[in-house]
Amino acid sequence: MKKITALLLCCLSLFLFTGCEGSTTSTEPKTETVENQELTLSMKDWDSTGLALEDIQRTGTYTGEVVDGIPNGTGRFDTQNEEGTSWYYDGEFVNGVFQGQGTCVFNAEKEWNETGTYENGAFTPTLSELVATVPQFILNDFTLAETSATFISSHENLFPCETDEAIQEAISLTDDSIGYVQLAKNTAPYLETLFTQTSLTATQVFENNAYGHTYTTILANDRDFNYFIFYYIGSVEIYEGDTFNVRALPLAYSNFDNVSNGQTIVVAALGSIIEKTA
Repeated sequence: MKKITALLLCCLSLFLFTGCEGSTTSTEPKTETVENQELTLSMKDWDSTGLALEDIQRTGTYTGEVVDGIPNGTGRFDTQNEEGTSWYYDGEFVNGVFQGQGTCVFNAEKEWNETGTYENGAFTPTLSELVATVPQFILNDFTLAETSATFISSHENLFPCETDEAIQEAISLTDDSIGYVQLAKNTAPYLETLFTQTSLTATQVFENNAYGHTYTTILANDRDFNYFIFYYIGSVEIYEGDTFNVRALPLAYSNFDNVSNGQTIVVAALGSIIEKTA
């Protein structure tokens, strides 16, 4: 009797096992590529102060990789802002949000872009990415060279210098023979070398916030009325009319539209040390 009972139990177990196995459904995620699929995505954007993030939603069309219908991988999302200005994000997505490397391109009076690191839907630039983005608000025809980006990323402690050790490192990387004449001729040979300028006069000074950072822009001229534009990450006690000395990394020889409907030619540079003299 015990043998018969054991046999029946074995048969019942086998029946249950094969029955459960037969009813198992696939849980593998469905990965595919879609084109112009209408979606509403949640993201974050910097508010009017430039220092805090706010939650927003945008409806648009998506082309790219999806997993179970949600953008994952690489793709492009086209949409508009609240004012009706078209823009798009092209880059990496994770679970339906901008995450990783990408570019936002805005089509306004002047096309400009935000290229670099995105986190939870917001542009969160590294220092070199910030330096590549900010000048677009002011300068014409300016692109941060890869050489400059690499140098800045490798020496973030110099922009600006906040310790004695950083100051000594900045001095060791400075070539005092470099000036406006050399940079105006060709900036390319000096993109990994700091230069100094003394007795500069601040013509215009602006302090702004963007992407969670404060930065200062100083338009200045030397005694020969050669013009420089310095970007300084943070706030610095320099005002219009002040005289100052600077140690900086050259970025480009560029120009911007002035109030006389002409163009001002400038050497653009990233400030490392700025000292007010008068």
